[in-house]
Amino acid sequence: MKRIFILTTTYLILIATSSLAYTTTEQDINGIYGRVDTGISTPAKKNAKSSLVFKDSALYSLGVGYHYNDLFRTDLNLQYRQLKSKDNNNRSLSSCAVLLNAYLNLTDSHDQVIPYLMAGIGYGSNKLNNFPTSATKGGDIWTINKKGIKTNNFLWNLGVGIRINLIEKANLDLSYRYISLGNAKSQADCFSGAKYQKISETMRSIRANEFTAGIILKF
Repeated sequence: MKRIFILTTTYLILIATSSLAYTTTEQDINGIYGRVDTGISTPAKKNAKSSLVFKDSALYSLGVGYHYNDLFRTDLNLQYRQLKSKDNNNRSLSSCAVLLNAYLNLTDSHDQVIPYLMAGIGYGSNKLNNFPTSATKGGDIWTINKKGIKTNNFLWNLGVGIRINLIEKANLDLSYRYISLGNAKSQADCFSGAKYQKISETMRSIRANEFTAGIILKF
């Protein structure tokens, strides 16, 4: 998945920097814009202090923003990720988030290619899926029903990117960000005959490296 994403974004860069690229005017820059993005979420090495380890997963984002001047813009984004377990495809984490991001351009917004810095904060919820399983302990066979508990979190992200002027009122946006998705909780109800145990687990500091490609449309 990561290789396909990199090849696709490289192709888009080549198209964007061709003779079809568009030079913006002051009127093109300022004002309201919408955006749609997709990308890859790669778990950080020190991700989630838990036995559950995630693999690369897709992310989707839809947002609206405002360009204030040559250097500064902000946007509000609704994002969704479903992180899959690396060891068990039946385990997953659904993450929904709302993020307010701010961007500082490092060159003039009239340039064809505009590098920028970004930072943002937000609010989101994580939920592990329900997962029935079994285990043997002390000669007893235990039936285990793992249930995800919806957990609300404060989120933050930091990143860098480039914005490429394509045609009038349309930009290609490519970015990298490091994001903290907060915590996730699960509860396991364990049965073995008349025996019963309840076990709670908290996955702390779920973080990821994310690479995105998106289109910005100016209104």
